[in-house]
Amino acid sequence: MSNLLRITLPGLAIFIFILIDTMNPESKNIIVGIYLFFPLVFIAQGIISASSKKILIIGILTSSLAVILPISYLYNMGTMLIPVIIYILLGLLFFFISRVNKGKSSLP
Repeated sequence: MSNLLRITLPGLAIFIFILIDTMNPESKNIIVGIYLFFPLVFIAQGIISASSKKILIIGILTSSLAVILPISYLYNMGTMLIPVIIYILLGLLFFFISRVNKGKSSLP
């Protein structure tokens, strides 16, 4: 159950954010999401998935689909591939940083 939450919770948070934003047509919160919230979710995904590469890959795929599909269909903004690639790189960077930090022993 814990692994299932690690995998789906970030993507679900993104999807819920987008759905709440679409309920108000005048809302511009999607811009805040694209530049602030979504990168933070991908960074958190990299940190909480530091124990397993499989969890990281599946989690990043679900988060990526949660960004690309709703924005393409609900907002007609064009492609979100470039920002999603940047988000994935951020998630991978923090995944490797957290794995290196886990490997270090504490100071005596």
